[in-house]
Amino acid sequence: MKITFGIIVVNGEPWIEPVLNNLYKHAHSICIAEGATKNWRDTNKFVTPRSTDNTLDIIKQFPDPDNKIRLVTPDTFYDEKLEQCNAWMDQVPADTDYVWQIDVDEFYHSNDIRLIKDLLKTKEYTYVEFPVKHFFKSFDYIATGGLGWGWGYDTPFPRIFKYFPGCVWERHRPATILSKNGIDLRSINPLLGNNNPVSMLHYSYVTDKQVKEKIKYYTRTFNRDYYNKWYLPFYQKWTPENRKELESQISAHPSFPGGY
Repeated sequence: MKITFGIIVVNGEPWIEPVLNNLYKHAHSICIAEGATKNWRDTNKFVTPRSTDNTLDIIKQFPDPDNKIRLVTPDTFYDEKLEQCNAWMDQVPADTDYVWQIDVDEFYHSNDIRLIKDLLKTKEYTYVEFPVKHFFKSFDYIATGGLGWGWGYDTPFPRIFKYFPGCVWERHRPATILSKNGIDLRSINPLLGNNNPVSMLHYSYVTDKQVKEKIKYYTRTFNRDYYNKWYLPFYQKWTPENRKELESQISAHPSFPGGY
């Protein structure tokens, strides 16, 4: 079972090194598209499309005895994340069986990755989505709820797709890969989140720097003021002691009501 993990990343500290450690032994290859989108540039004041932290150096210096890592770093800003996804997709080895999208702050237990590989081999799924545990401000709290159809905290994430040469990304939100004949791989033989025994561990809301940069990007990309209406009054002020009072006024999910 040959799994290629695909990563888009900009300013991926502190997660990029542990995520590579997490994946390397399970990977047929790891394809990485590093760099910033134009909206990220505009909201986070990037002068060049490269990460401003040590992300790129960490990737280049990561031990790769089996030559699994394929890195692409374009010289211009990506139009958006769809272009960035297709950038790593172009690096996927032709003998890959499945591509597994990984954001830099997503982790899986090794035994769970082995279980998923066994399920792919025996059930021949063409698409897999995962229930998600969203860690919030530390590794002691998990956010739930968010009554949105798209990306509430309880919404499964689409992550694994059967690979055929010529596959392309159609959309980044939600993740959608089409066969070269234009067939949506989610529609053939899916393993949906409510039937998946494996959960993704999502560290997206753990560090303040990470959240601040992302919320600025979302504010620009979706034309909603997540920064002033959620990040400043909620995320920055949230503590275990004040959470009940704060969550009675503002949802713990930046986009949807009902998060806690």
